[in-house]
Amino acid sequence: MKYLFFVMLSLSWWGCQTNTAGKEDEVMAIHDEAMAKMGQLEALGTQLSDMKAQLPVTEENADKIVGINNEIMALREAGDGMMDWMRAYRDNAPKRQAKDNAAYWAEELIQVQAVRDSINNVIDRAQSLTKNLNL
Repeated sequence: MKYLFFVMLSLSWWGCQTNTAGKEDEVMAIHDEAMAKMGQLEALGTQLSDMKAQLPVTEENADKIVGINNEIMALREAGDGMMDWMRAYRDNAPKRQAKDNAAYWAEELIQVQAVRDSINNVIDRAQSLTKNLNL
């Protein structure tokens, strides 16, 4: 009976460790997916800045210029969001190493998904804007 208890306890512990490792892998996969798009954020920001420079500053172009400025700022904020998440991730090393950290990984998953979604959304909007400006 003691043997069965120890086997069950060991399997339970191993299952928790595997689940945590799986969450860490999932978080890092989403991070890697989002990081791969950081260059695209920069390129779109440069493209929009160049397009804005081509627009004469007139009342007719005021809404376009404001829209371009807003998207450039959104691109920067999305990139900053990734840098902020990575800084916080680095600073939370003790929590990652704790034995009972399932709640930590659940929170990290939510946060990194939000960063990824922000990056994807701002890229979509910026690409749409560049197509709509036709410069």
